[in-house]
Amino acid sequence: MKTNNQLNIIACTFNVHKEQDHPKELYSWIEPQFLNFGMNDLPDLIAVGYEEFLGLKDALLGGNQKYVQQVGLALQQKINSFTETLPSEGKNEINTDYTLLSGTGFGSNALFIFSRDKTLTKSVVSVLPVGLGSGIFWVGNKGAISVSIRLNSPSSSESSTSSVQQPSEYFINFICAHLDANKTDSSMRNFQLMDFAKRLEFTHPGMDKIMLSNHDTVVILGDLNYRVNASDDSELVEGHPEDYIQLDEQIQYNEENDQLHQHRTTFPFLGWFREATITFPPTYKYIVNSSKIDYTRTPSWCDRVLVAVRPPNEELAEEMKSDDNTPYHPLHFKDYQSVQSIQLSDHRPVYCHFVVDLISSSQTNPIFEFELDPYRDWKQVVGTVAGAGAGAGLVALGYWYIAPAALMVYSLTTLFNFRS
Repeated sequence: MKTNNQLNIIACTFNVHKEQDHPKELYSWIEPQFLNFGMNDLPDLIAVGYEEFLGLKDALLGGNQKYVQQVGLALQQKINSFTETLPSEGKNEINTDYTLLSGTGFGSNALFIFSRDKTLTKSVVSVLPVGLGSGIFWVGNKGAISVSIRLNSPSSSESSTSSVQQPSEYFINFICAHLDANKTDSSMRNFQLMDFAKRLEFTHPGMDKIMLSNHDTVVILGDLNYRVNASDDSELVEGHPEDYIQLDEQIQYNEENDQLHQHRTTFPFLGWFREATITFPPTYKYIVNSSKIDYTRTPSWCDRVLVAVRPPNEELAEEMKSDDNTPYHPLHFKDYQSVQSIQLSDHRPVYCHFVVDLISSSQTNPIFEFELDPYRDWKQVVGTVAGAGAGAGLVALGYWYIAPAALMVYSLTTLFNFRS
């Protein structure tokens, strides 16, 4: 693990609107995230999540794994080629390569995680991905991918801060989620997040099973679909998305009516997570291949990145308090932006850069507490079977309509040729 006792992380999310033609935008949109980095300050972990990555048939049948692998390798090549262009003294002596730790497709989602070889890859002990469906009968047309990463700290590492003890091992979890799209029923989105958390358990080699709550850091990224409550869309600013940033009162209005902000005070699970300050336009809904907002939906920040980190215990929090008595917390947000130049989808990509102080669990409190769902295994089996059945049904339905149509075209063509 890093000897400076911190993890430097970038988490990205993009609902690609079922775009599967390998456009350049699937890879190039991550470039802006590196612009503020020098060669000596590259992220240790990069998580890239896609929603609506696959069509419904592929999502129900378990995903197009060949396509997932192709995108993962293309992303890795893109990241490595881009970092090589960054200026640095002694560049030839610095390893800028990234390794694809996990490339997982489940349902309509995909999640790719990369580690920097120079600073982290050798400290990765194990990586465990899990897919969870949240559609009817828990099928994967909507759902989440969760990846648990176990990191090992070299025994020779020493903390750069005497007050903080270096952990011997560290667990981080990335969740790429696509939640219910119902405009007004935000409670369903809360239910799905809690349902995911209660169904997740991981068995790393040589360990007992651990829950989501046993992780030191949890990152939720994706199309969470929390909307802005607006009784009348005409109250909202019309025009280009830049108009939202230029009008402070509009941003304030949307923050006050943003469902996710509202539920953080009423829904305990969301209350554990922190989010960087939003300073970018709404991420949904746009006219495809245009910078204009589509006002058939209330403009909202559907695409988000949330982070929960084990908070320090009272003793460490008091000892690490800043000179102005600001409470210490191990999570430090650096940047939170959308990429407005990518217009292939009705959503805009979002990325978040943050740094986490690595602290021994003996100096922290639990990240959150809840009981596992006793029916989690049963739900997983039902979801798999139901998804396969529904996917096969779509294939059969396709043939049911395609075959007669093809026969009709063939018959008409034959008849025309005969009469000619």
